[in-house]
Amino acid sequence: APRDSGEVPDERRARLVILGPEYRHTRGAGDSPARTKAADILQNRGTQPRQYQNTLLFLAADEARFSDLDEATRRSLAWESVVAESEKLNLTPLHKKQAESRRIDANRRVAATLPEAYCWLLAPRKKSAAARVRWEEERLRAGGDGLVASVAGRAARQELLLADYGASMLRRQLDGVPLWNGNHVEIRRLGDYFAGLLELPRLAGPEVLAETITRGLGLLNWKADGFAFAEAWDETEGRYRGLSAGAALRIPADSAGILVRPAAVPPPDPPRPVPPPPVDNGDTPVPVPPVPPPPVPPLPRRYHASIELDPGRLGPGAARLADEVVSHLAGLEGASVRVTLEVRAERSDGFPDGIVRVVRENSAALRFKTHGFEDE
Repeated sequence: APRDSGEVPDERRARLVILGPEYRHTRGAGDSPARTKAADILQNRGTQPRQYQNTLLFLAADEARFSDLDEATRRSLAWESVVAESEKLNLTPLHKKQAESRRIDANRRVAATLPEAYCWLLAPRKKSAAARVRWEEERLRAGGDGLVASVAGRAARQELLLADYGASMLRRQLDGVPLWNGNHVEIRRLGDYFAGLLELPRLAGPEVLAETITRGLGLLNWKADGFAFAEAWDETEGRYRGLSAGAALRIPADSAGILVRPAAVPPPDPPRPVPPPPVDNGDTPVPVPPVPPPPVPPLPRRYHASIELDPGRLGPGAARLADEVVSHLAGLEGASVRVTLEVRAERSDGFPDGIVRVVRENSAALRFKTHGFEDE
């Protein structure tokens, strides 16, 4: 469980809580020991209420598969004891060698059984601030990458943990929840919101939010999809100090600045009129005909592109594509933008009937324009 050393900014980073073997889970069991313990850890930090609830993911053992791990662990401990007390047991060299071999085999069995038993990823979420906490349960597949790597990969694929977040999505949260404090919000407080509110996306750490803010400040259409930045709000003068918008700024994770609502950014000052050049004599100056401007080359009228996305990270990849390309094009008046996602999959051994049936049904439900499987 998380340490009780006091909530500090570093604890806004996502953490995995591995529940003890006595807290096991069964699919769909809302009152399983694992769910009950996870809910308690989510709400309380020792004797104090937990502040950063949206940083926690939980890993629990499966009720049915835990018996194999328990037996393998007991065998491993038994052979560890035999090897450690070989002198007391007066084992012969041959028996010592056999005991050591059994100990190694038992440890390998524990290592193989552990990811099979600890296979439940539990993630708390909320649809809104007033809604109840709902728990998403994901069953992990045993692999050779280790438990933590398996959890990180599954959480990223299911968008339960984001290492990349779109600037336009952040603007949507700022306006929709809302997260503005009047016409602005402190970046540090915004980081606390994302780490504490279960109705917001779960970010891997404060650096993800900082990178999102950096991209949002540099958007050309920052008024529609981004925000402005200011060093501080001056209460005395009633203005923002160091105000900047639509500029390439690098925002650190521990920034003391604030994000400003675009509607609160004052329009730029109009340019000052340029006085006519002075006349050196009393004669009426002869007007000089203006020099015609150079011809303007025609602007490009069409744009096309293609990109390959990581099947395991479609959500973050699509969000970044929307922020950095599509939003610039769609924000122009009169622009017609179409985005098509093409899926191609091949397997030398062919696709099993169950996968074919599920993919066909889901493709029809999603109203794919064209879809199908081929023999060659």
